[in-house]
Amino acid sequence: MNRPRLSTQIIAVATVILSVLFVCFTARSALAGLTAVVTANNDFTTDERPIGKTVPVPSPVALKIGGLVDKAYSQFEGKPSERGYFPRKSFFGPIFRITAPNNRELYVFRRTGPMGADFFFFILFDPTTKRITHNPPYIYAKWMEGDDWGAELRKPLLSFEDIDGDGQQEYIVQERVHNGTMYNAIVYHYYHVSSDLGLRPILAVETRLLDLFTEDQDGVVTRTVQTMGKGQVRLEVSLDCQKPPPQHRKLGSVVLRSSKAGEPFAIVERTVFDPAYASVLITASEEDEAKFVIEGYSLYY
Repeated sequence: MNRPRLSTQIIAVATVILSVLFVCFTARSALAGLTAVVTANNDFTTDERPIGKTVPVPSPVALKIGGLVDKAYSQFEGKPSERGYFPRKSFFGPIFRITAPNNRELYVFRRTGPMGADFFFFILFDPTTKRITHNPPYIYAKWMEGDDWGAELRKPLLSFEDIDGDGQQEYIVQERVHNGTMYNAIVYHYYHVSSDLGLRPILAVETRLLDLFTEDQDGVVTRTVQTMGKGQVRLEVSLDCQKPPPQHRKLGSVVLRSSKAGEPFAIVERTVFDPAYASVLITASEEDEAKFVIEGYSLYY
């Protein structure tokens, strides 16, 4: 008596399974076709259609990118009307491949999103071992566009330097940060590479800041990183004004120390030359200084 009903249930379950398998197959097929751009200067750009050599994206990296897209796309689950406006494929922006130290490859993926909610993700890949960054760090991409406003971005956007003196180069990424007319700066993020290819933030420096005190003179507060030995750096803070009369003067300095390689830097000493700038010697973002020197600016809108 229950056989027809049981058969209907089996068919329904089988249909669901086949649908899931089809979606997975379709997604994997799309990921298999992902390509990355290798620019002439081994960097990434903010261009929507970057110029360079096109290369295939390795399967582990493609799967990681697919997961990042799925995470953003999942917010539209159960909202068919919105999913029509924001199809899954619209979250795939440009991908860049950068040659990194120790014969590794760094993939920079721009995940696009509604209302300019774009982010650059940084995925390190070892072609020999096939290991990959498990939790890629990211920066906000929205304010990276354009050269005629905000604090000045300077190439390369990504570079390498041994900042903590352990013999291994850190990965340095520029991010333009913005909060209306009150805060415009360039933050340099320093990432330490761990043994599992994790990219751990160990230092963030507000390198160039549009100065509100000397806005009428196009004043820029600059912080220069100087290594002082293993695990210690000093930020030299100065002010430059371009409009007459041009001026350059030192505002102070900050010493930061890391307890060991791979550990975040912490503020240990500061020297103030100009009391008017004592509160912005490290950042004018009004965020907690101890947090800022590791993570940078966290406001996204």
